[in-house]
Amino acid sequence: MLTIFATSSGIYSPLARMSHAGVVNVITKRRKQMEKRRLVGLWSILVVLTFLANTTLAADPIRLGLLLDTTGFLEYYAKECARGFELGIKYATQGTNAVQGRPIQVLKEDTQLNAQVARQKAQKLLDKDKVHFLVGAISSPITLGFQPLAEEFKTPLIVPGATASSITGSNFNRYTFRVNRNNMQDAVAWGVALGQKGKKIAIFAEDTAGAREGMEALKKVVQPRGAEVVHEIYAPLATTDFTPLLQKVIAAKPEICTLWWAGANSPWKQMVDAFRPAGVKISSSILDLPTLVMYKDGIDLLTDLMGFYYYEWHNNDINRWFIKEYQALYKSPPSYSTEAGMAAAILTIEGLKKTGGKTDPDSLIRAMEGLKFDTAKGQRTIRPEDHQALQEMYVLHLETKAGYVWPVPILDKVVSATESAPPILVKR
Repeated sequence: MLTIFATSSGIYSPLARMSHAGVVNVITKRRKQMEKRRLVGLWSILVVLTFLANTTLAADPIRLGLLLDTTGFLEYYAKECARGFELGIKYATQGTNAVQGRPIQVLKEDTQLNAQVARQKAQKLLDKDKVHFLVGAISSPITLGFQPLAEEFKTPLIVPGATASSITGSNFNRYTFRVNRNNMQDAVAWGVALGQKGKKIAIFAEDTAGAREGMEALKKVVQPRGAEVVHEIYAPLATTDFTPLLQKVIAAKPEICTLWWAGANSPWKQMVDAFRPAGVKISSSILDLPTLVMYKDGIDLLTDLMGFYYYEWHNNDINRWFIKEYQALYKSPPSYSTEAGMAAAILTIEGLKKTGGKTDPDSLIRAMEGLKFDTAKGQRTIRPEDHQALQEMYVLHLETKAGYVWPVPILDKVVSATESAPPILVKR
């Protein structure tokens, strides 16, 4: 600032007695000081704006849309998947329920086991609620129905339950990631158990796209190993009297009959009653604890079983934490569907950690492709080509043990993630 004094003889300025060069130097120096103050002020404003922007980002929740089949015959599996998902968020965020300061918000919807309703609910989550991830579902037809919306809205879809190979095959899009196994992985593991030269096998399954696909995959594994498929039956889910169908199986004289059936109205009891006198064994999978309870009355007929997770098999920190937390909440051990839900949450959070909390889809896809992440059953790997999680599978038998209300699965063979890897069905 230039100082000027008023005197009795007129106006006095310190510059008045300076040479021209001195005046120029003073003015230049003062201009530099003013410019420096201006730059400092601008820098301070920039720092404040950056802080406010980061604060806004930190406060913006990460929205996860959980779309499951909680109404209908898949209710149990959906409920357990949701429980596992919640525990997975807790575990992966170390109890903070946040990533990079951004809180996790889970928005739940019920497909009602109706394809049209499921698509409407998915669209609501994506378009209105602006979720950053869509997670679901259990039913393969339901999942296939809304899967295209993930690509339309450019939002990652995490599949925790549906097993149709087409989800990561012919119906694949780059936004789809599956943490559970698919029908081909089932077939490989089941084929290890069943695929013996000269063995005569009958197939009994529900009449759904997923079951038919799964049985086609099983045949492709067991037949080259020398087993013979002597009969196939696909029964409508609404069937109540299975006797005529079971008699057709017996007439084909198999050694073993496979059972593929999810949810309520299982033919299990009628199979036991029909097959025991006929000497036909049963091969199936273990999904969840209620399935094991159901098997209790026919343990003598069960052989060559295939499984995905049993809480006592896995000696690792995540599984120990999982069992402890689940039992504290629900007074029971966790099941396969619970573990799959937890794995879906862990993949989601690990992807977000790799992006530093960013939710733009391209960053998330890059983060999750090829990702190796630890889960309660061990390490899973998201295969880059089709986003299918590669994981261990298991061959087992059942034994009765004191203190258990279900037959206990005894591990016979671990089918490695490499051995059980399904063929890549995607051309990218």
